[in-house]
Amino acid sequence: MDKDSGHKYNCNFCDYETSKVYCLRNHMMDHTGERPFECDLCPASFKQKSKLTVHKRIHTGEKRFKCHLCPYSANQSRNLKIHLLTHTGEKQFKCHLCPYFANEKGSLKTHLMTHSGEKPFKCHLCLYSAVVNGNLKRHLLIHSGVKPFKCDLCLYSTNRNESLKIHLLTHTGEKPFKCHLCPYSANQHGHLKSHLLTHTDKKLFKCHLCPYSTNRNGHLKRHLLTHTGEKPFKCHL
Repeated sequence: MDKDSGHKYNCNFCDYETSKVYCLRNHMMDHTGERPFECDLCPASFKQKSKLTVHKRIHTGEKRFKCHLCPYSANQSRNLKIHLLTHTGEKQFKCHLCPYFANEKGSLKTHLMTHSGEKPFKCHLCLYSAVVNGNLKRHLLIHSGVKPFKCDLCLYSTNRNESLKIHLLTHTGEKPFKCHLCPYSANQHGHLKSHLLTHTDKKLFKCHLCPYSTNRNGHLKRHLLTHTGEKPFKCHL
């Protein structure tokens, strides 16, 4: 084990410094892109063995961290701690640009990029870029063609565990996300959030080229095509 004798180890590529050799080794992987610990079930790879161990729980379905207040369980202690804040209602990190607030500093930092437009994680195979590294990793599965998450009831497979969970609801017909203002229900939380905007006058998605605004991001994307003249949907007949 490295002893902290006051000596500082410096990175050759940036201003990072540390008193621990192993910390410098881990940091250098950010520059080299090295991920020596690889999952044998999907293309995911990690700098640390402990991260790989946690990742493998996605494939096994193991969720050993259980909430003592509700049936929720998680595959990481950190996720359980964040979940417990939903019982207390505590959300201490607030955005200074909009009403958004979060119970985790990292979530607020990621949210702020939606205002700045910053997407620091870039695909080396196409023009895709992402706000968070996890989204980039999922995107890379598109290029690899690997779809490790398979439905037991039909031939459906996907590269995202979340997509498989949503797909399974099509077999059960379950729509757990219900509107408190009308009979509407959905099988995805995102669909419910979009629906709730129809009950308000809020139109959060604004065109930067004209006064148009809408309550749905998909509508804004379609509207922007009227400025570019692009017509991507072509008849094959």
